[in-house]
Amino acid sequence: MTHHEHEDEHEEHHYPAHKKDEELPEAKLAIFWVFGSIAILAGSWIAGHLEWVLGTSATSYYGALLVSFLLILFGGIAWIGVAVGVSQQK
Repeated sequence: MTHHEHEDEHEEHHYPAHKKDEELPEAKLAIFWVFGSIAILAGSWIAGHLEWVLGTSATSYYGALLVSFLLILFGGIAWIGVAVGVSQQK
């Protein structure tokens, strides 16, 4: 079997083409929505209870502030992804 025949044999297999604007199923959208809510809740809880008290180091204070910011950011991005997914389904 020559190289070209081997290539032709592989071209005969038709793999389903992926759509560029692949839509998320409703279950994944719901999971992203819930994860986003939990992340925002956790980030808000951390930020709300963050205090500079005796024994708090600058590293731990700013580290907790960074974690809180990242959780809220992740939650917002998850919610934006859900909104985009829902708008594409219509």
